[in-house]
Amino acid sequence: MNMKNLMMSGLAAVLAATTVASAAVVRVEIHGSVEFNVFVNGPLVSPNVQAGDPVVISFNLDSNNFIDSPLPICHTRGYRFVDGSFRLRVGGVDVSMVAGLPEAQVPYFILRDNDSVADGVLFANAGAVCAQGEVAIPIDLPGASGAPFGLNFLRTFDDGNSPNTVFNSLDILENEGYWAFEWMSSYNFGIDGGAGTPLGITYEWFTITRLSEPQITQQPAPASACPGETANFSVAAINASAYQWRQNGAPLVDGLDGNGGIISGATTAALEIQLVAPGHVGQYDCLVSNGLDTNFPYDVIASDSVALSIWNSCTGGDMNCDNAINVSDVQGFIQALISPGDFTGCSLNNADINGDTLINGRDVQPFVGLLVP
Repeated sequence: MNMKNLMMSGLAAVLAATTVASAAVVRVEIHGSVEFNVFVNGPLVSPNVQAGDPVVISFNLDSNNFIDSPLPICHTRGYRFVDGSFRLRVGGVDVSMVAGLPEAQVPYFILRDNDSVADGVLFANAGAVCAQGEVAIPIDLPGASGAPFGLNFLRTFDDGNSPNTVFNSLDILENEGYWAFEWMSSYNFGIDGGAGTPLGITYEWFTITRLSEPQITQQPAPASACPGETANFSVAAINASAYQWRQNGAPLVDGLDGNGGIISGATTAALEIQLVAPGHVGQYDCLVSNGLDTNFPYDVIASDSVALSIWNSCTGGDMNCDNAINVSDVQGFIQALISPGDFTGCSLNNADINGDTLINGRDVQPFVGLLVP
């Protein structure tokens, strides 16, 4: 091998060795419920928050933004929270993280794999990656001393093996999944202050999920129908797993509605409204989410808002809905008769001249009679 080829091979090897894998956004969601609440002031005071209320903590991680413990015995790796991604909801109350934290206090999600105690996860910071105990996340609730309360979370797994084998990797992408009470041995979970823990949280489950923001690839189109007909809307999206259709901003629910119509597909990509009535006229859009539903803490986007209207004319024979029956309706009638799938007029049902719910040869003579009274 000549020198040039040798240098090129060496350079290629160096580049290959230093190539960084493409980053993935990972969402961690921790779910629980309020065990006890003795807050005496502030937004979390009872009855705003009571025992049994749900608790959801969520935050995003960059799979490439991590630090490993400098001590090999720890077998720990910390993933830095993505700025602005932290969310905490207790009951119906949202609590934010303290803004503008110094870099040394920015929270990390720590994975522990086969350390001397047990596998597990916890909250800490860059200075405590080898932590055996958690470092609380400062939340925007000042205590009596003025210092903020802190949110603690630590979950230890012990499957009875030595070393423990719940987590077999410190790569967050290799630990995707649902983690409930399996192999649980110890935990700490609550909102603490200098004088104790005014709110305790019962742990239920957490998930680690590779997550991308939803994107709408096809917007819904406006729809029109005659009273009693069916109207349809649809949306297409990627990174989407939940949908919610709305009329004039109000969520729709499957089943009979207050307008005498039948709604189906209200939480799918395709909405159908049977027995359209004047009360269905309005603006329709669809919320699209990458989570289990279209609520906190998932990423939610709204489609374009499009109209459902009622045709100007729903009279038999008026194929272009101009409130007149004349030669301009002939082409539409023929199209409805022989190729209804390609119909481009206003209302296909207007071709059912004899009112038997069928469009066939029996409608020809009545149609001619309308043209030539």
